[in-house]
Amino acid sequence: MEVFSELLPLPLPISCSEELSATERNESIKLRRLWCAYIHGLSPQIEELISVFSSSSHPRLSLLLKRLCVQLSDLSASTCLVVCRSLLDSVMISLEKDCEINAFEAVCSGSGDITVSNWVDSSTPSKIAQVFTAN
Repeated sequence: MEVFSELLPLPLPISCSEELSATERNESIKLRRLWCAYIHGLSPQIEELISVFSSSSHPRLSLLLKRLCVQLSDLSASTCLVVCRSLLDSVMISLEKDCEINAFEAVCSGSGDITVSNWVDSSTPSKIAQVFTAN
């Protein structure tokens, strides 16, 4: 992940002591467009990479993931959409797992007053939610 981040162009605006010439600006724009074209074909792999590492609690991995997400999001709107979608999917999966664990603990403890349908979207309930709401 660190190597990938090092290869990506820096987020805009690029800090430099002198103003970039027109040719340097054009080259920078061309380079960013090339990266977008390369990355577009790797969207599923990038989504998987982000979803796998987003659950990590290791500070170094979290920092690398943050840097990578910022760099990818800065490239274009399409890569930003890939990053946002994968992060939101990871959050939703984590929330659903927490809800399922809480529902399971409530049923096991005998306080069957919990309604899982309040926590899980009723249009796509999980398997454990279906079991608990059927009773």
